[in-house]
This record gives sequence, C-alpha cells and structure tokens, in this order.
Amino acid sequence: METIEYTQLNPDNCNIQDMEFERGVNRFMERFMPGFPISLLEKDYERWELEPLGTCEVDEIEDGLWEVVDNYGDTVQFADEGEAEEFAQEQNEEAEEGRYGFPWANGWCFYPDSDISDEDLRAAGYVIALYTDGDGDQVRLCGIDGGGYCFTGAHHSKLYAIDRNRKSLAVQTTDGPRLVTFQTN
Repeated sequence: METIEYTQLNPDNCNIQDMEFERGVNRFMERFMPGFPISLLEKDYERWELEPLGTCEVDEIEDGLWEVVDNYGDTVQFADEGEAEEFAQEQNEEAEEGRYGFPWANGWCFYPDSDISDEDLRAAGYVIALYTDGDGDQVRLCGIDGGGYCFTGAHHSKLYAIDRNRKSLAVQTTDGPRLVTFQTN
C-alpha cells in the first residue's frame, strides 16, 4: 500500500489539504470521540482527577550531579539534589497554573473510545481526566486546554492519523487509501 506523509495532508496543523482525509477525520471523531458540553457534568472539583500538565522530574546523571528538563525543554543541572527537586516542583506548579480553564478551555470535552490509548491522546494534544459520576463510577474524558486555533486541524486530524498508523490502517485520500507516516526528527 502507498504511504503519505502527515504533513502532506495537514502541512500547518490547521488547514487540512485533502477533503477525503478531512471527511475521514470527521467520521472518526463522531464514532470514536463523541463530544459534549462540559456543562452537562458537575463542576464539583472533587469529581475530577486531572492529568498533571507538569512532568518535570529529577534525574541523577552522575554521582553528585542532578538534572531537570524544564517546561521549555532546557536542561538545568544541579550539584544539590534538594535544589533540583525544588526546581522541578516549581516547574510543575507553573505548568498547572498555566491551564486555560477547568478542566479544559472552551467548555467542551470528549468521551474517547476505549480503543484509543492515553498515549495517542497525549500525542495529539489532548489532556486526560477521570470524572466520577453520581454513581461513583469513573469515566475517562479528555479535552483541549487551548483556544484561538483550529482544533480539527491541530488535534482531531493528528489523533485520527496516529490511531490509523498505530493500527496499520489506511486513511482515505483523494488519491485513494494511504498509510500515514510521520517525519522523525
């Protein structure tokens, strides 16, 4: 089967260039990622377990030397483990303070199919949470904590392509079915 690079379908993570691919994205979202207004759920903070945005950790790189990769991707080294842990904690708190909304911006959330992995959701830019309903059952939901850009081009199409790629399934394009590939840096 022929392949197509994801950036050929969506070169700027906004404007999908292939109408058949875009139709596939929309069908995928309707079937596997139904969305609904978050206002249908209780905002009670106790019901929500949000995935932390901050993921900074302390790594010992050699005896007596620790490093932390900060929120901007820069590596900072420390001679004192306590200072490294304090810096990592500050970075994680700063990331949490940077949320645009609770639990996500734009008042919309998605109920992902159980076949869609957390890893794929994260790779496409979704933030994952567990919501405890009135019966005490936990439900996995996800949302986008951002605004002012095209979610279909930036997130939905990427998730669709990642999902199809992981399952070795083709996407429809105007030139026929293609396996999506991703550039590696």
